[in-house]
Amino acid sequence: MKLLGSSVLALMFTVALAHATILSPGGSSPVAASAFGTPVTGPFLASTGLQPFTATNSLGQTTITGEYAATVYADPSNSFCAGCLDFFVVVESNTTSTDDIERITLANFGSFLTNVGYSIGPGSPPSGIDPATVDRSSTGNVIGFNFSNLPGVPPGDETSVLEIQTNATTFMTGTLQIIDSSVASVNAFEPCGVVPEASSISMTLLGGLLLGIGFMGRRRRPTAK
Repeated sequence: MKLLGSSVLALMFTVALAHATILSPGGSSPVAASAFGTPVTGPFLASTGLQPFTATNSLGQTTITGEYAATVYADPSNSFCAGCLDFFVVVESNTTSTDDIERITLANFGSFLTNVGYSIGPGSPPSGIDPATVDRSSTGNVIGFNFSNLPGVPPGDETSVLEIQTNATTFMTGTLQIIDSSVASVNAFEPCGVVPEASSISMTLLGGLLLGIGFMGRRRRPTAK
């Protein structure tokens, strides 16, 4: 019976991992995003509030304008440990924009573990556009959300609530880039402090993934956009 119990636990752990888009510090090519059930109504540790942005191309022409918000949340259902930090971003493009948003990146995530996707939990906009894929740079610093499902995020639309779960417990000011043929660089948040030892999070990682299996890997039903 003990052997059977261990086998079932191992199978559950494997299934949980299969539903999680964990991007290691060693980098990752584009992969499918996780779908989280994380509430995005707070209480937040920090928020930029709703801020304007303007993206200009190499000719100095304005191609995308809109608003964004970045927040930090101590998540009791975090994949890595209860109370570890989630980083949220939502971006809305004005109807007057002339380009679509194709990519959004956040930095600097250094050596921290990350589970990357978007939230379908309480407070998430039902019509937000999900990223087609997510990736991480070879240095581990940059997390990317790719809207390669044409036409990306067109003028007048907004992203879903983009989410990065981490094993960090402290944070500082970071950077966010909104990209097409042009780029807008604005303030956001990033993890900081000492990266926890792998041995100290191994059991909480297992527990968090098993507890969160009901939330992760779920997709919102397609809606007309």
